[in-house]
Amino acid sequence: MNHEEYVRKVLSSRNLNGTLRSRESNTVEFKESFNKGNTPKYAKIMAAYSNNRGGYIIFGVKDNPRSIVGLKNSNFDNLNQEQFSEGINSLFAPAIEWDCGTLSIEMTSADGEIANHKIGWIYTAEAEYKPIIAQKSNDGEKIVSGDVFYRYRARSEKIKFAEMNRIIEERTAKVREGLLKLFEVIRESKTANLGIVNYTNGIITTPHGIDVA
Repeated sequence: MNHEEYVRKVLSSRNLNGTLRSRESNTVEFKESFNKGNTPKYAKIMAAYSNNRGGYIIFGVKDNPRSIVGLKNSNFDNLNQEQFSEGINSLFAPAIEWDCGTLSIEMTSADGEIANHKIGWIYTAEAEYKPIIAQKSNDGEKIVSGDVFYRYRARSEKIKFAEMNRIIEERTAKVREGLLKLFEVIRESKTANLGIVNYTNGIITTPHGIDVA
């Protein structure tokens, strides 16, 4: 399922009065509008998604009652992706991987009128190398340098011990797997001494030109 299909699926289940059945969750957060000035708020959510399993911020959905209202201005259409990336990655590192897009939802009002509502979405991928860490503070969003955020149900909160421990174990397993691949390369090449080994971001490089992903 691609991103647009997923967002449509989330927004497709509605009650007779038009309110959404879908709720915010580990992978979904609703926002009524998009504002560039809220970049730190979005960055915090995206960092939390990155440290969990990824997720979506969907713009154009009103809360209480949870209903599709569509984007009322062109802020999202005018999003400069390069500047937005610079904004979120100035707050968090390593770099957060994300994508975005828009779609139109057709709805029929109580009096039978049909209207199209524009929806925007930002998808954040699960980080390959966790944790994503705050590298500078932001008082407005209560972000402190060194913070690690994680997505718990419908909230983006500071990570708890159990989830941080799992991230450390997963990262250790990746390092171990990389070393095992290196040893296999050494065995197959029948080379007794490959020299100094450099391990960076999951890539093992030797002075003899052997790279192991």
